[in-house]
Amino acid sequence: MPLAVFTLVACSGGGSGGGFLSDGGLSGPSATSDAGSPATVPGQPPGPAAVSDPGGPALVTFGASATSMTEGDSIVVSAVFETRSGKGAIAGGVLLEESSGATVASFKTASASSLEASVSWKALHAAKKIQFAAQATESRTLRAQFFDGAGRKTIQSFTVTLTCSDLAACDGKCTDTDKSREHCGTCGNACPMNQAGLQARTFCLEGTCAKPLAACTPASPTATCNEICAAKGKTCSTTCVDGTVGGYSGSNVRCDGSWATPNCTNTIGGGALGFGFASCCCL
Repeated sequence: MPLAVFTLVACSGGGSGGGFLSDGGLSGPSATSDAGSPATVPGQPPGPAAVSDPGGPALVTFGASATSMTEGDSIVVSAVFETRSGKGAIAGGVLLEESSGATVASFKTASASSLEASVSWKALHAAKKIQFAAQATESRTLRAQFFDGAGRKTIQSFTVTLTCSDLAACDGKCTDTDKSREHCGTCGNACPMNQAGLQARTFCLEGTCAKPLAACTPASPTATCNEICAAKGKTCSTTCVDGTVGGYSGSNVRCDGSWATPNCTNTIGGGALGFGFASCCCL
């Protein structure tokens, strides 16, 4: 994935131009290109212009390997500075999650005048819980804070979009709320579990906690759950077991409570499954 970058001349906090505010905020003129106009490149993560202590590190280029991320992803943030010697040389930096103030990554030296840091989805969740509804996203502002040998700072902020495609993010995990028993329909809405009797078992079907298991049916050498459900005016479904019970995904269930055939088409007797009764998932 190409690095999204733009060229900067770091702002100075001298005179009336601004600098570090007494309440911890930042002010300062916009970063400019060599020609004096705002320097931007398409694809650069949006964010306020770099702000620097007087004489602080002069940021030349700054960019991220991506502007969005999903569960399991990491992005690499890179910064290149003017080459200086002595205490003016770049010494290090940290990456902060702005709303919480938590450090989510530390910059490491990539060359004499450049630094890199890798920030993960997991680190952002640890700083502040990632949670949003299906088909939604969340924006996080990250603040890169760099310092030279004299302790002078330069700060550059940018925004990352957190996404789970069309899924929800529940407690930091991309979740299908149409099927999840722990997060049915919305994050935190758990369907009851461990009820006595098959027909009391609750499943998450299309975002609603439901009890779709039909009454136990005597086995037949030719009967299938497709046929049994059709006789009830319903349709056999393979959604009753969602992977959180027994590790299977299927529809036919032994009436003694153990899970069996993972489809609607196998016969439920005559040796195919080896038991005398079954409960079918009929919707």
